Amino acid sequence: MEFKVVKSDPGFTQVALSGKLDLAGEQEIGDRFRSLIESRGTSFLVDMSQVSYMASLGIRLLFGCAKTLAGRGRKLVVVNPQPMVKETLLSSGTAKFIPVVKSTEEALSRYVTELSVVRTNPDLTHLALSGKLDVEGEEQIGDQFRALIESRSTSFLVDLSRVSYLASLGIRLLFAGAKSLGQRGKKLVVINPQPMVEETLLNSGTAKLIPIARDETAALQLL
Repeated sequence: MEFKVVKSDPGFTQVALSGKLDLAGEQEIGDRFRSLIESRGTSFLVDMSQVSYMASLGIRLLFGCAKTLAGRGRKLVVVNPQPMVKETLLSSGTAKFIPVVKSTEEALSRYVTELSVVRTNPDLTHLALSGKLDVEGEEQIGDQFRALIESRSTSFLVDLSRVSYLASLGIRLLFAGAKSLGQRGKKLVVINPQPMVEETLLNSGTAKLIPIARDETAALQLL
C-alpha cells in the first residue's frame, strides 16, 4: 500500500492511494496518513482510483481522519473509487459522512474554495475565487484574502464567475475588504458573478459599496 501527495494548496491537499487498504495496507500507511492529516490545516481530496480493495480497517482510517478534519471545519472527500471500493463505502454507511465524487474537478467545485492571484501590478491586483463562499469556504480562504488586501496598496478586481454560492460570511469578507480599501482611496470591483451570487450581492445591499462588472474591461472603467 502506498500514498503520495499529489498537490498541496492553501485550501486543500490532494493525495493518491494505491494498493489494498486491508490490515497490511493500513499498517504500512496508517500512521503517515494520520500524521499528514494532523499537520495540515486544509481539506483533503483522496484519490482512490488505484485502490483495489478496502477492508474495515481502511474504512476506520478514513473515518477517523474525516472526523479529525470535521473538528477543524475541513472535509475529507474520496475521489473516483473503483466500483468494489465505492460499494464498500456505500454499504458501510461511510459515504454518509465522507463525500464520494467521480473526479477532482467535481470535488473542487463542490467542497473546496480556492483563491488565486491572476495578475498583479503597481496599480491593480486581480483575484479569482472558486467554490462556495460559505462558512467553510471563508475558513479556507478568508485569512489569505484579508492578508492580500492589507499587504497591497492597489485596487482589487475579484472574479466570482466560479463561485457557486455566497453566504453572509462571504458577503462580510468582501464588504470588509472593500471598506479597508476605501479607507486608502482604493476600490474592490466584483467581476461576472453567477446569477444567484449577483442576486445575493444586490439583495444584501453590498453592491452599493462594491461595484459589479460583467468583464475585466468594464471593471477597469469603474476604478
